[in-house]
Amino acid sequence: MNTTRKNSLLLSFALVLRFIGTGVASACAPVVGFFVRPTAAVTFFGIRTIIAFALGNLSCYLPTLAGSLVVSTNSRLASIGIPLLCMGLFLVHPVGATSWVYSLYWLVPIGLSFISSPSIFVRALMSTYTTHAVGSVIWLYTHVTTAVYWHMLISQVWLERLAYAGLLVGSYYVIIYSSTFIRKVAHVKTSYPLFGSALRTSHS
Repeated sequence: MNTTRKNSLLLSFALVLRFIGTGVASACAPVVGFFVRPTAAVTFFGIRTIIAFALGNLSCYLPTLAGSLVVSTNSRLASIGIPLLCMGLFLVHPVGATSWVYSLYWLVPIGLSFISSPSIFVRALMSTYTTHAVGSVIWLYTHVTTAVYWHMLISQVWLERLAYAGLLVGSYYVIIYSSTFIRKVAHVKTSYPLFGSALRTSHS
């Protein structure tokens, strides 16, 4: 087995382990954006990001903040502006410039943002590709990588992002149906001043 293929298999295995571990939590975290207003989402993840920055770790919470912002606002400013900014930062980096094809993935949320009434799955895709863009740029600037490293990732990203979007959608419906069930059992009608349209609609 040649070295390139061996490295590719090892990278695939590492991605699977990452997905099973902390990746699952990271994938589901932006679901908060479906249920809270943008100010609440920014406040919640913003505080976590500041704490992470103080501890020297932005890779966990800043991407989640961006992904949550995309689903909570459903705004083209976020779904276009953030990926474009990430593409620019990626391309001006010496290693990123030689791996420019990798950044084309971030055209996905930009293209999807022009759908007038995006489904939950489409919004989840926009969110997960946005978190991917932010996370990739942070990784690029905080770790020593090579063009080969990014090129090997290209064949893995689409599958990872589809899985993450599926987890995000699954989390959304688990919350919706669990909340509805609990409210019916408890016979409680509660207002949610911080909650967005998703939860309010499900309770109408």
